[in-house]
Amino acid sequence: MDIFRSGKGSDEREAPEGALCYFAEDLDMWADRNLTAEFHQMYIALKSMTMTLPLLLLNLKSVVEILEKCLNETELDTPTGPSRKDMHNSAIEPTFALVQTLARDARQHLTEYVPRLLHAVLHQIANGSDTDVLEQGFQTVAYLFKYLQRQLLADVNSLYK
Repeated sequence: MDIFRSGKGSDEREAPEGALCYFAEDLDMWADRNLTAEFHQMYIALKSMTMTLPLLLLNLKSVVEILEKCLNETELDTPTGPSRKDMHNSAIEPTFALVQTLARDARQHLTEYVPRLLHAVLHQIANGSDTDVLEQGFQTVAYLFKYLQRQLLADVNSLYK
């Protein structure tokens, strides 16, 4: 594990030319990197809702629901093929990265959805046996706290419900 590696949504990254939304940029980047069917379904669902920051904020509830659904998918073993868990893990890395980027873009607008996202991420951490999934999950929790620390400190009790 590389403790010095910066996250996908780090503040040190410069704003891309012409990009109005880091989430849209990262979504396109992951579309090039991850060609799995599960990620492609998520990409199709998210692309039209996240092209610009105002559009992302307008569709924030739907975006969170899609990311949460991907994080909460059931893991079933099938006797005739690869397990659902193995197939799901192929889309988990971009999903964690997109949650991090969403926290960066939406900031205070995401506050009401943090308990749901945090629960979904912690579910993956608790049920994960792959060290990469654990590392990405903890990194996602750290970025949620980093970008939303002021809002979360104001209402700490809502996190523990």
